[in-house]
Amino acid sequence: MKRRPSTKLPGGFEAELRKLKAIVSIIIYGLLLLLLKTLYEAFLNVPDFSVAALISFLAFLLVLVIFLFNQHSRNIIKRITAYTTALEDARRFSMEIIDTVQYPLLVLDAELRIILANRAFHRTFRIDPAETKGEILYKLGNNDWDIPQLRDLPGEIFEQKGVLKNFELEHKFSTIGVRILLLTARRVSVERKRIFLLSIEDITHRKMIERELKNRTVQLEAAGRAKSDFLARVSHELRTPLNAIIGFSEILKDGMAGTLEPDQEEYINDIFSSGEHLLSLINDILDLSKIEAGKMSLDLEKTDIPALLKNSLSVVKEKAGAHNLDIRLDIDEKVNKVYVDPRKFKQIIYNLLSNAVKFTPDGGNISVRLWKESTAGDKFKFSVKDSGVGIAEEDKKKLFTPFEQLDSTSSRKDEGTGLGLTMVKRLTELHKGTVDVESEPGQGSCFTITMPYISDEFYTTLKIFE
Repeated sequence: MKRRPSTKLPGGFEAELRKLKAIVSIIIYGLLLLLLKTLYEAFLNVPDFSVAALISFLAFLLVLVIFLFNQHSRNIIKRITAYTTALEDARRFSMEIIDTVQYPLLVLDAELRIILANRAFHRTFRIDPAETKGEILYKLGNNDWDIPQLRDLPGEIFEQKGVLKNFELEHKFSTIGVRILLLTARRVSVERKRIFLLSIEDITHRKMIERELKNRTVQLEAAGRAKSDFLARVSHELRTPLNAIIGFSEILKDGMAGTLEPDQEEYINDIFSSGEHLLSLINDILDLSKIEAGKMSLDLEKTDIPALLKNSLSVVKEKAGAHNLDIRLDIDEKVNKVYVDPRKFKQIIYNLLSNAVKFTPDGGNISVRLWKESTAGDKFKFSVKDSGVGIAEEDKKKLFTPFEQLDSTSSRKDEGTGLGLTMVKRLTELHKGTVDVESEPGQGSCFTITMPYISDEFYTTLKIFE
């Protein structure tokens, strides 16, 4: 049979119970002697039978009292022992929980004397457990923990109404070097004594990463600004001679300098179209660099959106007709004059239309739609839908990346700078709008622009708050 381990009462408590039991026993035995003395004296004056009966009855009562007292005292000791055992088990369980926590934890009294420290504290700060118990926190490790912020900890907790959260400090320790610590403390009362629970998180590595990321971000921003400035300067330098090339080639193309031979006319047309294409690329680069540098602003004007849309369609109509493309236009009458930047909005429309014409096969169709949001009426939408090759899901992420072109047969054979859709997105966002794309391979694509519908009343409000 397995023997149950004995449980000892804490700190002299069992000795006190024994002392109490001894005192009560002495009192009872004293009373017994006094009773016997009284009975003996009464025996001299009372008949034998009555004295014997009385003595027997009183002795029985006395034995019963002693028996009941012993039983009761045993029950009390058992209850106290069970209660003490439960307390000890709870204490051990609490210690196991505290030691399991990965962050260093301390239990401190009002003078910052260490009552308890978990394993993580000893491991993180390389301190012997024997050195911590009963030691004042800022005297640990030959005053290695003598940190002014720790000395002021009780006052800080009092000011924060008993709880101190995310208190950050940096300190150089002799054993582990410089560390950045995040402290969280709470004041609690136990047996009318004030104690502090202190959690310490070592965030040195995290802070180093944050600082490195911040430095990298600053460097990248500086590199981006330098790139944009460089592109702007180079583009301006290129545009001056390019305008001369385009101008003189146009004079020759139009026969203003005399009649050209067929071969010469073909060469001049190539020079002129290539010059215009290069100029368009340079203008896009300039606009993109301005946007990225934060130097591009909007010149809002009250613009007839339907008229601007029809004008843009006329520009691509000739190229669409050459490929036998059917362009359908659907304009909501509710959309008329809206405050936008007309030049930039026309660039958005033209880029989307020319993109649709470029990627729609011969005999295909393009649908252009303009309408006002029906729910709130504070936005209008413009969409261009084509019956072209479509876009795979994995390629949608590349659509708005500068100089990025989709890796497909159609996109390879069609010329392009890879800036058209990038400019669409940037200029739309400059108007506080959004661009949405719906497309599947072989099913065509639909680009939808959503912009604020800025009316006269709303534009006046904007001007007031500028």
